[in-house]
This record gives sequence, C-alpha cells and structure tokens, in this order.
Amino acid sequence: MCGISGIVAKKDIAEDLLRSIQNLEYRGYDSCGVAILGQDGIEVRKNIGTVEEVNQREALTTPAGKVGIAHTRWATHGGVARNNAHPHTSCQGDFALVHNGIISNYRELREELTNEGHCFRSETDTETIVHLLEKYFQKTGNVEEALINTLSRLQGSYALAILSTHQPDTLFCARKESPLILGLGHQAHYVGSDFNAFIEFTRNAIVLDDGEYAILSQDGYVVKNVLSREISWKEGLTIHWDVEASKKGGFPHYMLKEIFEQPQSITHALKVDTEQIQRLAELIAHAQLTYSVGVGTTYYVALVAQYYFAKLARHYVPCISSDEFCHLSQVDSNSLVLAISQSGETYDTINSLKYAQARQAHTAAITNVIGPDDHLAQARPPIGPHKRGNAG
Repeated sequence: MCGISGIVAKKDIAEDLLRSIQNLEYRGYDSCGVAILGQDGIEVRKNIGTVEEVNQREALTTPAGKVGIAHTRWATHGGVARNNAHPHTSCQGDFALVHNGIISNYRELREELTNEGHCFRSETDTETIVHLLEKYFQKTGNVEEALINTLSRLQGSYALAILSTHQPDTLFCARKESPLILGLGHQAHYVGSDFNAFIEFTRNAIVLDDGEYAILSQDGYVVKNVLSREISWKEGLTIHWDVEASKKGGFPHYMLKEIFEQPQSITHALKVDTEQIQRLAELIAHAQLTYSVGVGTTYYVALVAQYYFAKLARHYVPCISSDEFCHLSQVDSNSLVLAISQSGETYDTINSLKYAQARQAHTAAITNVIGPDDHLAQARPPIGPHKRGNAG
C-alpha cells in the first residue's frame, strides 16, 4: 500500500513535505520521491530505498517552492527502480503526479499515447495518466478540463495528486475507489492518502467521496463531482488522534509498535457507542442469514467471531473470505453482510458489499477508519420491513 502527500502553502514546503511522507512510510517503503513547483518549473527528486535513505542521496528538502506532491511506493507495476518511483512527469515536464491504485486499461492507453508520440520512461500504469493530462491540455488549454477528460478515460482505481506549471500555486486531486483526504490548515492546504499525511500540521479534514475531485490553493479549496462538475458541499471533521499515536512511538517499526499497543487498542475498541452495537445486534437478529466477510487478517477475525457468535449468542454466522464471497454466498433481501476491514479500503471487501447490495441484502461494516464517508460506511442497506439501519 502506497502513501500520497501534497501541500500548497504561502511558504516553502519541502521540509513539511518530507515530514509528511516520513509519517506515511508504513504504507510503502521500496522507493519514494517528491515533485516541487518552483520558479524554474517542476523539480523531481526520487530514488529507491527508505525515505531517510532517499533523502540522504537526493536531498529532498533542497528544492524551493510553495506547491509540492510526494509519494512512498510499494511496487506493483514495474520493478523496484528509480524510473518506476513516483512522481511521474509528462514529456514536456509541465505536469507531475502521484498515484495510488491500479489503472486496468493502462496497456491500451500506453499504446495509444506511444503511437501519438509520447515517450514513456517507466513501466508503471501511473505514467499513462500524466501523458493523458498533457494530451488533453494541448487540446483544451485548461488544466481542469484536461483532468476531467483524463479521468473519463481511466478504468480501475485511483487516488491522484497533481501539479502543473500551467496553473502554479494550485494542487489538483481526484479519487475513485482509493482513499484521499483534504487537510485544511492556516495559510496552507493538504492532501493525503490518510490522516497521517498532515495530522502534524492540521486536525481539520474533509474526506473525498468516489467520483470527486478537488482544486486547492493557498487560500481555499473547492470539491466537485467528476460527472456533473457541480460543487460538492462537504462536511468537515476534526481528527482527535494524539499526533504521537500516529507515529512509531520509539519502536523500530510499526508492527512491533502495534504488538505492544494491543491492550490499549482493545480498551479503545470497547469504547464503541453502545447505540451502534445495539443497531448492529438488531440487524443480525432480524436477518435470516448473516455472513461475516474479511480478507487476510480480518478473515481470521471473522473466523474467531464465528465461534463467539455460536458460543455466546447461539447464533450461526458463517464467514467467507472477501475474495470468494461473490462465488460462494447466497444473499437476498433477508440477508445481512457484515464486512470487517482494518483500512476501510480493502478492494475485495468493498466488492463483496457491492455484490450484496446489488441483491438487496442489508450491510454493515466494522472498520477503524475515521469519517462517515469511508468506502464501507457508504454501504447503506435498503429500507426493509423492519426499517433496519446501517451500522458502521
């Protein structure tokens, strides 16, 4: 899983951008890089290795500029190599972007763009996006129009942060099936793949929904719907985390930190609003059949929960791995699907919920992600004979 950061401010942002991806390093760690827009254009510095290793080799805080994007990568398309690290730039160097997700039609797009004369420097699916931006800007002369046209061509999932010499002092971002959050600060605005990207600088945030894009400047921001281009009026939220809790806390790596924090994590988990628990219990009681779904670690959680339901509640709740749910389950309007996800962005689990909803099943989700607009929280059940609500 990779990490995205972006900052637009009234001061040089290189040092803040470095701290931001240091806080995101747990999401990906085979390479990283930054792109900062200065007086002489976009300067990109990237390499393979940890953030600290790359910083020592590339001096990531040297470029001057008030707009920048950064990325920590866990390789998917293309090997661990400098040319595959993000950010990626267009042929003329007028666009730079970072990307989380997978573009499923990138091969067709790459062939099309290559035939039109675009020169690719990486093996990634991501680079097709930046060349599309360049292509459509040359046709429209407008960065926002180029972004809309580009998004219409993409199949798959993405969270994007983009900057361009054609609209300096501006940061663009967009989301589809991959999380992206805006941070609202004093004389600065931020974008990140999770709250850790900017929690050190601001606790005020807005969660983008699927199919939305945002334009951020030093003084303000606007969120719009990709299809309608209408402004989306978003409700902000305040992050109540302790800043130190989002970091390694003196441990050499996050896994060890999480192991030692298990007692505290259990204590916090037990503080869930009892009203929410009651709503979920009613959903389970009224359903003819309840499935629990998860994948990887959360599948093992569902397996354990199956025994607890049987022993304590005398209720059979079969569990299915999310990647097999669509093939094995039998769901209808009398069913409930309980999704479990650590991140709220688990692709197979989200697909399981969509599959269930398409068959009129009721859905609920348990996740540790803050914010009502999380992927899983968007899984709202239809109104049934019991008028059952959603539990998140």
